[in-house]
Order: sequence, then C-alpha cells, then structure tokens
Amino acid sequence: MSNTPVIDPQAWLRLSDRELGFLLLAQAAETWANQLGLPLKNISIEFMERVRQHVLTLEAGSAKLAPVEVALHAVASGDPERAGRLYRQLLLDGATALVYERFTAQELQRRAVGRKKGGKHAGQARSADSRRGAILAAAAKLQKAGKPRRTWRGIIAKQLNLTRQYVGRALSKEEEKRT
Repeated sequence: MSNTPVIDPQAWLRLSDRELGFLLLAQAAETWANQLGLPLKNISIEFMERVRQHVLTLEAGSAKLAPVEVALHAVASGDPERAGRLYRQLLLDGATALVYERFTAQELQRRAVGRKKGGKHAGQARSADSRRGAILAAAAKLQKAGKPRRTWRGIIAKQLNLTRQYVGRALSKEEEKRT
C-alpha cells in the first residue's frame, strides 16, 4: 500500500519544518510511483533522485497547485525547512478556507431556506386575504351550528387548507370592522 506514514493533518502540523518538507517530497514520490505502477517497497535512491530532478522542472498547471509546487521546489533544491514552512502555511490556509467555505455554504443554505419559507408565508397571507369571503362564510356557518368561537380557526383552517394564524387574522380584521 504505502510506505509513507498515514498521518492526519493535525499530526503533520506537529512535525518540524524539516520533517514536513521531506514528507511533502515523499508524498509526491509515492504519488508518482503509484502512477507508474511501481511497488513502493522497491523505490530506489535513483528513483528518488529522478523525482527530485522532475520536481525542479515542474511548471504549475493551475493557480491552486502553484503554492504546492513552490514548496516542492524548495525541498528539491535542498531547503526542506523552507518547504516545511510553506507547506505548513498551505495546510493552515486550506483548513481556514475549508472552514470558511463550509460556514458560507451553510449560511447560504440557511438563508435560501428562510427565503423559501418567507415566500411561502407571504403567499399564504395573500391567499388568506383573497379567501376572506370564504373564511367569513365558513365562520357564519359555524356560528349558526352553535360551535364555540375558540374552535373556528382550527375548523376553518382545515376546510380551506390554510393556517390557523391566517384564518385568525381574517376573522380579527372582520371583528375590527364591526367595532
């Protein structure tokens, strides 16, 4: 599977800059060995030297990979401490970006749900206002049937597929007009 120790990023951050720089080069070597189908236990010093030479010729294909390439260049050039510092900063920046990205996505989702609820809520309000005649007719029938006034909202809401609040609002407006 892998000669490179499987460590979590928090453990990576506890490594010295030098160790982190060499770990970055080892990860790159492992990736290229896997791509070539080489067994990791058979990686030679010659292969690692070819990896180092290859790293020195890399040109970033995307802006996201450029910082990793700079760190790889540093370790391949013989400055693992600098590579480790750069890679540590990349890890920290990536973690911050990930947290920010997740927070932003959750906040946007929450706001979208809020807008949907608001739209539905406003639609129900308009519907209740447009159905005021039906609400008042149903209330008159319930009054004739001798139903207690406190039960009207629930009964009318079920009959007309509205919420109790909107039925109550329509009934309250009618009550205000009478007084």
